[in-house]
Amino acid sequence: MGRVEDPDFDAKLDRIEEVTTRFPQRCFAFDQFGPLSIRPHHGGSWAPRSDPDRLPATYKRTCGIRYFHGCYRFADDQLWGVNRRREGADHTLSALKSVRARRSSTAA
Repeated sequence: MGRVEDPDFDAKLDRIEEVTTRFPQRCFAFDQFGPLSIRPHHGGSWAPRSDPDRLPATYKRTCGIRYFHGCYRFADDQLWGVNRRREGADHTLSALKSVRARRSSTAA
């Protein structure tokens, strides 16, 4: 969604900027990223390649996958997160509880 689809886009953006400026100690950005998989990357060489540099698809993830829950705190300009072996509401809830625990007592 952008400026064309939402007629109130600019007003909403102004409100977000106002809140993050006036109350940075209360502002967090939270997101989940996944699935992550660690895969090898081909090395470079001096010879020009005739085909694009693509990695084959992995249909079997022998080492498993990971999910990342990350949070950014505006007041401290701090980013932190945790990797998990599986996706689930319990992991999202524990990540949100860690956000709550890092909130300063003066911001209550």
